[in-house]
Amino acid sequence: INDPQIKAGFAVTGLIHPQRIASNAGARPGDRFVLTKPLGTGILSFASQIGRAPADGVEAAARSMAALNRRAAELMLQFEAHACTDVTGFSLMGHGLEMAEGSGTTLRIRPGDVDILPEAVEMAKMGIIPEGMYRNRAFAEEKSDLGKTPLEITDVLFDPQTSGGMLIAAAARDADRVYEALKSCV
Repeated sequence: INDPQIKAGFAVTGLIHPQRIASNAGARPGDRFVLTKPLGTGILSFASQIGRAPADGVEAAARSMAALNRRAAELMLQFEAHACTDVTGFSLMGHGLEMAEGSGTTLRIRPGDVDILPEAVEMAKMGIIPEGMYRNRAFAEEKSDLGKTPLEITDVLFDPQTSGGMLIAAAARDADRVYEALKSCV
């Protein structure tokens, strides 16, 4: 192996087959999107840090953050998934915008269809939101049409996720099957 990193003492822990890589730049017009975990973990983590989070919200966020994305990634490959990204500190809106721009397409998010931890909405209504949400909003808001979406919901859409899920762009004919298969991962 002629890899300078390996010569410098780094170890190879695994290799990925080139046909099993899902880029964040492969979404196609007509694809449907599946989000593998609910949003709101960043808000609830922040609220917990300042002693304001409800216990049931902390528990729900912890369960979500503890769920691994590995099984979802494996299942995704059984279907025609065109693109994928993890939704982390850059938020659903930030990562979604990067996916749309990288794919040369647009992404339509219907807020009512997005799974959100209800306690995160409660915290957002009270203005308990992490600073990262403001940076995410500043990055993506001008390229987003938020319509009449309530502020507390848009705050969650821009929430910097802690151990978030994956956003998968799947062929329309496979999207429902992807969603049903992924429900078994949660």
